[in-house]
Amino acid sequence: MARSLSLALIGYGKMGKMLEKTAESRGHKIKIRIDPREPGSVQNIDVGILTDVDVCLEFTEPSSVIDNIHRLVDMGKPVVTGTTGWYQHLDEVKAFVLDKNGAVLYASNFSPGIHIFQRIIAEAMRLVNYYEQYDVSLHETHHRHKKDAPSGTAYTIAEIILDKMERKTSIFEGKPEGVIPESTLQVSSSRCGEIPGIHTVTIDSSADTITLTHIARNREGFALGAVMAAEWLYSKRGFFTMEDVFHDIESL
Repeated sequence: MARSLSLALIGYGKMGKMLEKTAESRGHKIKIRIDPREPGSVQNIDVGILTDVDVCLEFTEPSSVIDNIHRLVDMGKPVVTGTTGWYQHLDEVKAFVLDKNGAVLYASNFSPGIHIFQRIIAEAMRLVNYYEQYDVSLHETHHRHKKDAPSGTAYTIAEIILDKMERKTSIFEGKPEGVIPESTLQVSSSRCGEIPGIHTVTIDSSADTITLTHIARNREGFALGAVMAAEWLYSKRGFFTMEDVFHDIESL
């Protein structure tokens, strides 16, 4: 078990509450909760209230995540963020973190299970390269409250497919109008009810269909991975992803 950490929760919605439960079960202390929408929580990020905090867990919204990261890094605080919907700014945020000698770990999905799933997808795409009769698509389903579509996890899986499957070179989102080029990977989304997350990769030919699906039953896997990330990030400097964490775990 890692050393006991003093943690700040930036965002105290459903995920924040699950993070709190998971962190405390692993012997960590929640020092502060910051969320302007949650009664009893601190309203704003302030350096004074973060003095004794070891790592900040940032799970908020796309509109606030970049500013939050900038402020926390400027305060010298390590940040684990799982907020999605800002992928187009990832390179500039990474450059900022490295320039400031900060510590940030970003992941679209912290679940150990989704990591295993992504590794399976990578190997499947390597094999599909040998068989031109197979086409591939990706569909993801989440709860109706989710603000970004496709999900961050879907983008990560799509990147793996494009990297490993040589004949797929671009991503198409949304409703197609006409024929989609063979070189294009269609990534589609559904929003319904309270579904935590379903990601399905379909590998299809005229003779048969192979489907690979990861189904999240709840947020427990995400929370566990995020707390593991905080344990791993403490005392490090740089910009990291969960691949760095899992690489260390698998190297033991």
